[in-house]
Amino acid sequence: MAALERARQLNPKTHVPISWSAAAYAQAGKIEQARAAIEELRKLRPDLSLSTYEAYSGRSGISVKSKELVVDGLRKAGLPE
Repeated sequence: MAALERARQLNPKTHVPISWSAAAYAQAGKIEQARAAIEELRKLRPDLSLSTYEAYSGRSGISVKSKELVVDGLRKAGLPE
């Protein structure tokens, strides 16, 4: 988590570290932190949804297993379908 938080600090206008933080917090059962990250993410990218994230991550080279974990975490964190 510390590395993701550092990435967020270094890249505050980039949605990737925020979305990965939200997913990681959700997967760790830290739903309050996950939802706070989703709020931050939605301010930066109001158009982002699970379906747009899945389409984007398909082009990013992320492994299928990693993509599934991130999407599942984002769903748990409250990112809209």
